[in-house]
Amino acid sequence: MSRGRALISEIGAEVGAEIGHEGFRGCAFLNAASEFEDRENPVRRVVADHRGWYFDRIRGAFLEAGHKRPGNAARHFVMLRDGAVTAGYLDSPTTAQRTLKRGVEGLIRAIDIDHMPHDVDDG
Repeated sequence: MSRGRALISEIGAEVGAEIGHEGFRGCAFLNAASEFEDRENPVRRVVADHRGWYFDRIRGAFLEAGHKRPGNAARHFVMLRDGAVTAGYLDSPTTAQRTLKRGVEGLIRAIDIDHMPHDVDDG
């Protein structure tokens, strides 16, 4: 397995493990952002900076793994992660962990799929 694929898998596993911790209450960044409506609020700017850093890290892993559209894959991963941490708090942690794992595995398998020309990577 390439280092990029291993990193994607490791980050997914890390998120899944976080969901299973005692007292887990979802993502602290998402929770904080939900309390501040104004996007220019310093809290929202910190959240946006963190999300940008996280997206770049994931995108870099998909790029290293050879994905032809690493920005698209990273957006899918981040959305999958956001949903998993929310579902892990609001619903069943076990179901969220399993769904996250299957989703990450699917994203890794998709690295080798020849993507459609109209599937534009814009970031």
